[in-house]
Amino acid sequence: MASLAELCIVAVAEAFRTDLELIGTGNHMETLAGKEAGIDASFGYHHFAHANNQLVSGDYIAGFSSKSMAEKNKEREAGKA
Repeated sequence: MASLAELCIVAVAEAFRTDLELIGTGNHMETLAGKEAGIDASFGYHHFAHANNQLVSGDYIAGFSSKSMAEKNKEREAGKA
C-alpha cells in the first residue's frame, strides 16, 4: 500500500504544468502586491485556468457538470432526510 507522501508525489507529478505555475504565480502576487491584490489576481488566474481546461480538454470543471453536481446534491439531501 502506498503511503500518503507517495500518493501526494504522484498527484503533483500528474498535475498539469499550467495549473502548478498558476498556483505559484498567485502566491507570488500575494507577496509582492499585498494580500487583497494577490487574491484578486489569483481569482483571475483561476478563471484563466478554467478557460484553459475548456480549450485543452473540452472540460470546464474537471469532469463535473451542473447536472452531475445537482444529482450529487440531491443524493446527499436524500441521505440526510
